[in-house]
Amino acid sequence: MGVIPLLTKHFLDIPLGRLELAAYLCADHSTLTRELSQMRSEGLLALKESSFKIIQ
Repeated sequence: MGVIPLLTKHFLDIPLGRLELAAYLCADHSTLTRELSQMRSEGLLALKESSFKIIQ
């Protein structure tokens, strides 16, 4: 599977849902969701669908 993330001005668009992203990263879906939520609560990134905004 050839996934090419698109990084534009602090936004990283990933053309995968969370289940697909977890499979691509060989990570458990619940672990990925928990880690993304933790990074969001720490103010490191903002999440919107398959887009991530890198804050710090």
